[in-house]
Amino acid sequence: MRFISGLYFLFALTATIGVSNPVKRDFVALETDITDIADKTRALDAALTSFPSADPSEAIVQALGIHNSAVSLIDALNHAAGDCDAPLTEAQETIILGQLQDLEPVIEHALDEVVQKKADFEAIGISGLTALIHQDLVDLQNGVRTFCSALMAVLPGDAVITFCDEVIPLFDGPIQAYAS
Repeated sequence: MRFISGLYFLFALTATIGVSNPVKRDFVALETDITDIADKTRALDAALTSFPSADPSEAIVQALGIHNSAVSLIDALNHAAGDCDAPLTEAQETIILGQLQDLEPVIEHALDEVVQKKADFEAIGISGLTALIHQDLVDLQNGVRTFCSALMAVLPGDAVITFCDEVIPLFDGPIQAYAS
């Protein structure tokens, strides 16, 4: 009986130790996350570029789709931040930064589009739509900030700091435009 009790204790201890050690994400997971972020950023940019439809009822569907795309991108940023828990090499940093820098003009274009189309969003006539877009912009900026902070913790060089210092402020103008 003591032997079996001891065996159960050993099994429970082993299970506890195995469960309490979080699994470190690897470079491949982070690279996959960034590909997902890139795809979602491009999809949001495309949705903003094609907005508004000439058909008012289609414009409503497009506006809600833009919101859903923003929420999906926010989720992807937060997920990727959670995968930044293992130090990366300088070679891996170069790859990650290349992927992110390719996105910077897409981010800029999407933010320009959202500002240029504020009147189109207002014309839809859905109460609170521009407030929702404002909140999406704030949440996107916070998602980018969270992801950048996580990247800074695992990337060895200063290039990610420069990238983040360039991208995060891009949201300030659109946020201000939708604040009123």
